[in-house]
Amino acid sequence: MKHALFVAVIAIGMVACNTSSGTQMGMQSSSKSPMNVTSMSAPDIAGILATANAGEVQQAQAALPHLSSQAARDFANMMINDHTAALNEANATFSSNHTVPRTESGQVGMLRDQTKQLVSTFNNSGNNVDATYMQSQVNIHQNLLTMMDTQLIPSAHGDLANLLLKQREAVSMHLDRARQVLASLP
Repeated sequence: MKHALFVAVIAIGMVACNTSSGTQMGMQSSSKSPMNVTSMSAPDIAGILATANAGEVQQAQAALPHLSSQAARDFANMMINDHTAALNEANATFSSNHTVPRTESGQVGMLRDQTKQLVSTFNNSGNNVDATYMQSQVNIHQNLLTMMDTQLIPSAHGDLANLLLKQREAVSMHLDRARQVLASLP
């Protein structure tokens, strides 16, 4: 059972890295440059940011009752607290800038599907999903950090850019902590 959960998490991480066309999320092939960054609108950025933060909260809430190690439980609680605060801050920024998050983009749909699959995995897995949850958090935070660096931050301006830079620091810290917790698990 643990092996199947771990494989599911790895598959989710791989899906999060790729778009349906098989190129890295946010990157497009070009004969001039293999690493052209796709520009995004503020509503697209807002949709991704809101969905990612809400997804982190949902995933942690689903995993928490099934976690056995204190370090994994502490991490899940940190995700609930930090991502709830980040979502509230993001929503305030969106509101003050009259930005309505786009909820129907392909990337938002992928993030929602990823959360739905992880929540289902955690809800149906019984106890001791610590390694599965922590590996998913490493994958998700690494993917989000890459997306922020290659797509979201380069496309953002003003308050939205400042928000992304601030939240990027938190995502980086969460990634480092997730790796530490994962490494500490038996």
